Amino acid sequence: MNILLIQPYTEISQCNSPPLGLMYLASALRCKGNDRIKIIDLRLEKIRISSKIEEVLAFNPDVIGVTAMSIESEAIASTIKFLAETLPNKPFFVVGGSHASVFPEETANIPHVDCVVIGEGEEVIVELIETLKNQGALETVKGIAFLKNGKVIKTPRKEFIADVDSLLSPAWDLVNVEKYFTSPHFHDTRGNRRRIAPIFSSRGCPFRCAFCLHMMGTTFRARSAENVLNEIRDLYYHYHIEEIHIEDDIFNFDRIRANKIMQSLIDEGIDVKICFPSGLKGDLLHQEDLSLYKRAGVYQICFGIESASDRILSFIRKRQNLEKMNQVIFDCAKEKIGTHGFFMIGFPTEKEEEIRDTIEFARASRLTTANFSLVKLFPGTDLYKMFGQPSMDPMDASSFSYDLVGYNLSNVNKERLMQLRALAYRRFYTKPRRIWDVWRFTPNKIGLFRKNLFSVLKLSTRGTNVEEPVHKFKKSPE
Repeated sequence: MNILLIQPYTEISQCNSPPLGLMYLASALRCKGNDRIKIIDLRLEKIRISSKIEEVLAFNPDVIGVTAMSIESEAIASTIKFLAETLPNKPFFVVGGSHASVFPEETANIPHVDCVVIGEGEEVIVELIETLKNQGALETVKGIAFLKNGKVIKTPRKEFIADVDSLLSPAWDLVNVEKYFTSPHFHDTRGNRRRIAPIFSSRGCPFRCAFCLHMMGTTFRARSAENVLNEIRDLYYHYHIEEIHIEDDIFNFDRIRANKIMQSLIDEGIDVKICFPSGLKGDLLHQEDLSLYKRAGVYQICFGIESASDRILSFIRKRQNLEKMNQVIFDCAKEKIGTHGFFMIGFPTEKEEEIRDTIEFARASRLTTANFSLVKLFPGTDLYKMFGQPSMDPMDASSFSYDLVGYNLSNVNKERLMQLRALAYRRFYTKPRRIWDVWRFTPNKIGLFRKNLFSVLKLSTRGTNVEEPVHKFKKSPE
């Protein structure tokens, strides 16, 4: 079979990081059969699928897989519609990724979609392709949803892959690696090196935060230190990578493994800069760990702090020791490691004084940078289950923007929330010492101004840097 995997593009998402999810799927498929696999990443060139139609026609796909986050949801339908109406022979359309996993029924009802993959996809896609080849029944494939006789059929979930060392490395040879280095724009790129690559060294998080989707499950599944090092070696020596972004939810949950990876990089003389854009668990870091991380090349660590209100932290089940968190941030500054704080405002029942506590905690800390996101209640989260299941329009991508107020369940009205968000950015970024720290801890000083200055100015005045759309929020039937 000819299997085409597509990462769609939408203007609301400016990231052009390599599509690791598709690259893992491609490796799994190649290992199990003689299929031809092709990846088209439309985000890389910021183009629509129509610009690649000659390439698609030449490949003549039998199966087309599309992945997308919820903020890219509108691109799923438009990409599939164009291909279904343009290609002479309709391929089998599969949709996966985080949006499909959160909204499987709605995704299955998109015109021309034949199947939806729910959750971790490497084993599911292999089983699905084998079933299609043998003309078997879709009902026999675990972890999918599909439309049959006007009704969405969901099969039992596929078990998470226990041995993540068994996964093959992403298929870097199927993407144009050099193009990702011409203008790297990952979700956190403050270094001054251009040859950047993302990796996942683990999957799953055992902490049960009420706002989290737990897309990779609640069991920490880590690749061995040697397995991770083999991937880094290949990226470093084969593709001459200069910076690694470790995208794990909780890289340092196993401290011994994490430190072994860092020490091995030092021992082998692998000269890379390292960033943790998805965050580390600050409570689990020791001062000696930070010294080791710094020597290994770490220059930026993000921390998910969320709130400085003890009531809110307890309510959302965020196990966070704020005193320890402050000390870790201070220790990072001593090691000359930049830090970024993730905060959220607008939690259900949250009061203005609690939001102000969060703002003042952030301002008083030694964090280098921070962002203050507006709370979203995604289906599948405990917050969503607790509050009458307010839902978004799955095909309205703006519904999922953390820069816009959606279904507001806080004790602060929408207008005041935006004012408080603007206040948070003003209070945080107008501190003289912070301005100096931002300058000191940001290697890419030109990019700092080009990519961030005007965005922060908008956030500090309007509370958002995106345009207010027409929302289509609705409440599910009781």
